[in-house]
Amino acid sequence: MSEYTLRRDDGLIMVTLTGRLDFDTISALLDELVGLAVNALPDLLTILIDETDARPGLLSAGHVRNWISRWRGATALKQGRIAVIAPDLVMYGLNRMAQGIAGADSEGHLTVFRSREEALAWLRLGA
Repeated sequence: MSEYTLRRDDGLIMVTLTGRLDFDTISALLDELVGLAVNALPDLLTILIDETDARPGLLSAGHVRNWISRWRGATALKQGRIAVIAPDLVMYGLNRMAQGIAGADSEGHLTVFRSREEALAWLRLGA
């Protein structure tokens, strides 16, 4: 079972994912982020997703394609900056696969990091 928490901290939307990730949890998170993005200035929208305590569940490439398709369709969300912290090699690889599926759309908007420091530094560069 997986879950997420979402909070705002100093202009940053911070998301923490825990447990064995599943399609429904990630979809619910994406829906909530889209809702927040609609009410934000896209160039100021910065999101930090921490997957330090998350583990891969039964996720397929089709699930990842679905999420990326929905992200692409959410113009306000896609124009912001999302940094993902994935210290686990498997989680890092899954996120890099998502970034690869997003292709050029992800450049400057969606990046995966192994450490919190790297992720925060990248988000600050866009501020």
